Amino acid sequence: MEIKLTRNSYYATCTCATCGEAFMRDTVVPILVDEAGIAIGEICERCFQATREELSARIRRQANHLRRSAADLDRIDAEPIRRPSAADIQAIEPAPASATSLDSYIVQLLHQATWQGQAI
Repeated sequence: MEIKLTRNSYYATCTCATCGEAFMRDTVVPILVDEAGIAIGEICERCFQATREELSARIRRQANHLRRSAADLDRIDAEPIRRPSAADIQAIEPAPASATSLDSYIVQLLHQATWQGQAI
């Protein structure tokens, strides 16, 4: 494995390829590259500064987490999807001023269903 540096022209929140933590991308970004020269992903400052042993432990923890997440996704992929009905949505109290984008999306679906006279 190799860590290369690249210039960045914009700031964004990223997920570290080695530990999974969110970090703010700076003007210079470390990139983890495998032996074949394929970029694995951007890494955070903590992983960039870590010793080989520390980085290896962080990579193993993240790999185990991703395996568990993949197993969960494989398991739930076989399950049917159950969504709330229009009546369920209407029964929910109005969202507070600090509503999330999911709240806004659900309200939009509700208004569309009501306007079109159909159930969601």
